[in-house]
Amino acid sequence: MELQRDPTVRIDDDLRRALERADWERVSSEYLDQDELVVLDQGVPAGVLEQLQAELDRLKDRVHRNHIPTIRKGGNIGYREIIRNAPAMTALYRSPYLIEYVSRLAGKRLFLKSPKDEHACTLYFYSEARDKMRFHYDTCGCEDGASYTVIIGLVNRTQATLRCRLHTKNPHRAERELAIATHPGSVVIFCGSKIYHAVTPLRAGEYRAVLSLSYVTEQKQPKGFWRFTENAKDSLLYFGLPALMQKNYRD
Repeated sequence: MELQRDPTVRIDDDLRRALERADWERVSSEYLDQDELVVLDQGVPAGVLEQLQAELDRLKDRVHRNHIPTIRKGGNIGYREIIRNAPAMTALYRSPYLIEYVSRLAGKRLFLKSPKDEHACTLYFYSEARDKMRFHYDTCGCEDGASYTVIIGLVNRTQATLRCRLHTKNPHRAERELAIATHPGSVVIFCGSKIYHAVTPLRAGEYRAVLSLSYVTEQKQPKGFWRFTENAKDSLLYFGLPALMQKNYRD
């Protein structure tokens, strides 16, 4: 009888094979030229994508929806629910090879966030007319350039796109904007502290779902005012009252 491999090891191996097929010189050059952003159209192998989509179907009845006029309208499921009910998504977030790959792109060592931080590994659902997210930078209660995001496309039955404005903080480069369709299996890697990004509004009958993975350059716990403001923002915009008690970094 064949022993089942640990899901983290299995997904790590599959992801390694998929990402190693991409030309590293092209990927790293494009990442730097685009202000620390790159899109890999076939970054997640079919077998892993099928597992992620199956977990998405099992979890979609647990979505927490928010609507803050002019800012955000949509649904999400945070990391603690994912840890309990989505082993493939959890294994993907914790993949040593993925962390190594993104760290190599960033030119700095990256770390997992706390298991108690809902934003560490999050499902985002856009399924109703006018679901959207306005332009913003990712913050984590830390210095600029410390927050990195990996977005995995799961479902994309929409004309809505992820919009990314490049070089907004670089006076030596002209700003430009990319419209990215997050097709199933695609991977978008970017520095959320530098890239000004948004999700354009959906039309009636459209549906978009992505898995967002967040990594940081340090593991210190933000304290006092910074921790309160990050938790209050997460509570209001995303996860409801339980987010007020979350921890933003690994213990």
